[in-house]
Amino acid sequence: MLTKNIKFPYLKLTFDIIGILSFVGILVIISLNFYVNTNGDFNAGVNVIGTDMILMNILVLTTVISAFVSYLLRKIK
Repeated sequence: MLTKNIKFPYLKLTFDIIGILSFVGILVIISLNFYVNTNGDFNAGVNVIGTDMILMNILVLTTVISAFVSYLLRKIK
């Protein structure tokens, strides 16, 4: 991360870390809910239901918000 022209570098770094951690959380939820069914036909997919879906929606929203705030903090000089 280049912090030469950024007014709030630590705040931007905090939002970057939050965004990365929430994206990793999304990948973990997807990998834990992945399934493969080979009975006759081959089926593969991701089945996210219940509290996992609520958590995944929160993580997606957190990722989008942190990316947007990080972009705004990068533009402030």
